[in-house]
Amino acid sequence: MPLYKVSLQQGATTRSATYEASTSENLKIFLEDVTTMKVKSIYKIEYEDISDVKPVDDFNYNRMVKAFVRNIGSYSCQVILHNVKLTRSKDEVVAKIKEFLRINGTAVDSVTSYLVKAR
Repeated sequence: MPLYKVSLQQGATTRSATYEASTSENLKIFLEDVTTMKVKSIYKIEYEDISDVKPVDDFNYNRMVKAFVRNIGSYSCQVILHNVKLTRSKDEVVAKIKEFLRINGTAVDSVTSYLVKAR
C-alpha cells in the first residue's frame, strides 16, 4: 500500500504525519472522521530512504541557492535548493533546473535571478 505524508492544521498548530492507506481519498475521509484538525495537504511518498546511515556533514556546500525561473508561457516561480555542492557552478545548476524541473507542466525556459547564500 502507498505511503502518504499529511499536513494537518488547527489554529496556529500544524502537524505532519505519515500514514499507509489504500488511497489518498480514503485517508482524507478517515482523518476528517477521527480528528478535529483540518487536512491541509496529502502527498504520496514516491521515495523514502529508510537506512540508518546518516550522512556526515562536512560543510562543503553553499547553504542555499534561490533561483527565480520562468517558462515560455511567462509563468514563473521560485526554486530553493539547500546545501548545493561547491563543485557545481551556476551554469551547471541552471542547466539541471532547465533539464529536470517544470512549471505548470511546461519546461523551464529561463532563470531570471540566481542568489547564493554561502557557508
